[in-house]
Amino acid sequence: MTEWEVVRYRSPDAPKKVHVVFRNKKDGLKFPPGPVEHYKAFVKAAAPFTGKPTMSAAPHAPARSGGSFVLFTDASHYHHSGAGAWAAILTCEEREVAAASGALRGNAKSSTAAEMRAVANALHRFIVDKALPPRAHVCVVCDNTTIPNRLNDRKNSKTKAVQDAIDVIRALCQRHALTISGQWVKGHQRIGQGGFYGDMNRKCDQMAAVHSKALHAEKMGQ
Repeated sequence: MTEWEVVRYRSPDAPKKVHVVFRNKKDGLKFPPGPVEHYKAFVKAAAPFTGKPTMSAAPHAPARSGGSFVLFTDASHYHHSGAGAWAAILTCEEREVAAASGALRGNAKSSTAAEMRAVANALHRFIVDKALPPRAHVCVVCDNTTIPNRLNDRKNSKTKAVQDAIDVIRALCQRHALTISGQWVKGHQRIGQGGFYGDMNRKCDQMAAVHSKALHAEKMGQ
């Protein structure tokens, strides 16, 4: 392993072969032939292979504590069209560190699946953007009770879409030496009425809704 390595994994079609993706000097990604096709499938929301990739720890991680962060997440989706979006705000000591939002790949079939995918997307985004350092503790605050319950009790989900997102969260935490916990907050409170947690949750809700409404209108041809 080198300091340029981003991720390594195995695929069921070649279990003895390790695929590696590197980062170049311009902070771009460098793909060998196999991972290129896997990445293209990932972007298209298609499964490049069946099974779960095995990820190793990131090399040369800083030998320091990453601190403690509170991650607020939310998702918005439409059952009829399957349009969905996620939003997240990363905070430290009640100060906003970073914010991000975007569309959910594929169709969002349930609120819980969308919410869990929002956590996975947020962790990935803030790790890539280096807003969330290795060895940090992350408390995920969400208005869906299932999310903090699964993060705290470490149990698996019987729903495939939810479990797939949990697997991504666990892999990210393992690779970047993160610890994670969950906390519920009452949703849809007006700004200024629910304290800091309520305000951050409401902001995430508004951010996600902007994307999901636009996607829903596009899918419905409006």
